[in-house]
Amino acid sequence: RLAPAPSGATQSDDPRIGVNLASRGFATEQASDAQVVERLPGSGIGVAAVQRTREEDGWLLVATGYAAGHDASETLAADAGALAGTALSEGFDAAATAQRTLLDRFWAAADLTIAGEPRLAATLRANLFHLFASAGRDGRSSAAAKGLTGEGYEGHYFWDTEAFMLPVLSVLAPDIARAMLVYRAGTLDAAFANARALDHKQGALYAWRTIEGRECSAHYPSGSAQYHINSAIAFAIGAYVDATGDEGFLVEHGARMLVETARIWLALGDWADGQFHLRGVTGPDEYTALVDDNWYTNRMAQKHLRLAVSAAERVAGIDPEAWGWLAAEMELAPAELAEFARTADALHLPFDAARDLDAQDASFLDKPRWDVAGTPASEFPLLLHYHPMTLYRHQVSKQADIVLAMVLGGEEVSPERKRRVFDHYEPITTHDSTLSASTFAILANEVGHEAQALKFFAETSLVDIDDRHGNTGHGVHMAALAGSWLALVWGFAGFRPHGPQLRFRPTRPADWQGYAFGLSWRGTLVRVEVAGDQVTYRAVSGPDIVIGHHDSEIRLAPGASWTGALAA
Repeated sequence: RLAPAPSGATQSDDPRIGVNLASRGFATEQASDAQVVERLPGSGIGVAAVQRTREEDGWLLVATGYAAGHDASETLAADAGALAGTALSEGFDAAATAQRTLLDRFWAAADLTIAGEPRLAATLRANLFHLFASAGRDGRSSAAAKGLTGEGYEGHYFWDTEAFMLPVLSVLAPDIARAMLVYRAGTLDAAFANARALDHKQGALYAWRTIEGRECSAHYPSGSAQYHINSAIAFAIGAYVDATGDEGFLVEHGARMLVETARIWLALGDWADGQFHLRGVTGPDEYTALVDDNWYTNRMAQKHLRLAVSAAERVAGIDPEAWGWLAAEMELAPAELAEFARTADALHLPFDAARDLDAQDASFLDKPRWDVAGTPASEFPLLLHYHPMTLYRHQVSKQADIVLAMVLGGEEVSPERKRRVFDHYEPITTHDSTLSASTFAILANEVGHEAQALKFFAETSLVDIDDRHGNTGHGVHMAALAGSWLALVWGFAGFRPHGPQLRFRPTRPADWQGYAFGLSWRGTLVRVEVAGDQVTYRAVSGPDIVIGHHDSEIRLAPGASWTGALAA
């Protein structure tokens, strides 16, 4: 008999795992042989599990239903019992058929191959299955950092849900992506409260770490100061609407979310020398905290402000009456939208002219470099061996920061500048966060560093299959798993979510024979197949579509395909 595994909260002092709950977890409200209802005293969330049985041809058939929410115990138990009863009456075959239909629909878009690399391809498919299975579908939940697989991070949602997972789901399972954004819409009141707790008199600030919407981070410098959570959610809204054309989401939820969260940038920043500055923030790199003008935060805030203006204009054009009510409710005047646009144009993106290099923040390049290459392997991750204040005083990154900015917001940056960014920041990045590798894989491919692109692609793809960070026992790394797909499609295939047109700049690593993948774009199922020095685009089903191939455009009718040279 195997001994039970220790809970994630007691396995080590690693702050990424979790802490012992002061409430000691769930308190039992009801319990019997076939029913249990428990509730968390802090949040008030209850969970019911109800079992139903019946005999059939000498067999005992068993079904269990689950329900969760803030409802009374009796309501939760009734809901769970109804689910169990339905499952029992319909039988196993019906459940299996429904699941097969659901998965067939997903894999019609998501299936992929990498010719000559069967293990990598199989791993990416497993990664996508984790993403599909773990994402919330009810509009009241999202995707936790560890999915459904472990106690790491205590089931909390972070900004990487929107920056890494939602862009994948938007083109592979858009109905799930929408439900996850509806969840964020439902926590907007908590975002208002969070902003007021940080002394902002206007705007909404989504929690960096949360389940119900309240901020659950206890470490302000590396947690609550990550204002970029707002821009990640804005980015996900834009990516979802671009991929699906679902402007109804903007009318129902998106415009309000974008405007209210964009207001936080004006509340946070200040003007100096004709430029707008964001001070005292933490970017994605948690080894640098409470800095001024973090490049990533400023660039993503710039995109966020412009998206809020665009969304307001679109909703006003789609449904003028609805926009009139919404603008009045938000007390939003045209002058404020104009201020959004003016601020976006003036946001400061720090650049060191002497080094001819974009700076991660206003002070980063003035600090001494950490000798990452000379640090013993036993001292990684640095967060477990050095005080944060020591790390904050050096040029050292836990994960992609300005590199991520070049991927998510680098459409106006030249390839030469991006290459200089990659070459400077990669040697001082420890990749202690599993979020890092996929981003470096994408940018490495874009700037022509094929060997590094392949190395980082393998790192993000195999992070859990090979337990490369030694902590998969705490749960899989959901953003890294999503990142493996991004590294393939955004990296080697050259896709970027920058607007309503589907566009690729595909490449093929010399060691690969080819690769293929699918996605859904505005109702059209598209397959992309790279073989040798050629690429084929197929419109499998759905309406006509225009696909950008480098700087040219290809129009495909349903069932049609186009084959041409891989390079421009």
